[in-house]
Amino acid sequence: MEKRKNKLVGTLCTHQKGMTLLEIVISMLIVALGLAMSVSMIQTANRFGDTAEFTAFAQQKSQQIIDAMRANNIARDTYLLDWENTATQGNIDYKQLYNNLNAIYDVTDITGRLRCKNSGRCTESENIAKQDMKVWIEEIRSLPGGRGIIRQRDNQYEVVVMWRHVSETDRGEDTPVQGTRVWFTL
Repeated sequence: MEKRKNKLVGTLCTHQKGMTLLEIVISMLIVALGLAMSVSMIQTANRFGDTAEFTAFAQQKSQQIIDAMRANNIARDTYLLDWENTATQGNIDYKQLYNNLNAIYDVTDITGRLRCKNSGRCTESENIAKQDMKVWIEEIRSLPGGRGIIRQRDNQYEVVVMWRHVSETDRGEDTPVQGTRVWFTL
């Protein structure tokens, strides 16, 4: 490059004054997009974290009631709610099962729906089973829209815990139902 008056020839262009403003605007746009994406990732991580927390809680409560049923095996049928209560093999529709439980969970005292063998006169073991179920259902209700059911098929029992997971966009009444399911025998 040649020098004229102690300046390089390539630096004599004076028509580039607005270029730095354009570079600043573009860099601010890139930074804003990066921040928006990081906020979106944090929200997604929180949503998945909530789902994992609810699932772990439901599994823990399922194991808790299974342990109570094993400890109180004499009153195992008292843990079953008094309604069409047959467990099904294969996949279940959590939303349909959740909605079928409306009549039961709208009642203030669900333990009134638990049955004793001698129609009304409960034994000590059956009263313990009712108390176990009362505590368990109260704990399940701490999930958002939490509901739980214990069902029986032959000699196998099924514990289903469900909840409504509010997603990032409020869809009103069409909130998806999620749940866990545990099979066991006594």
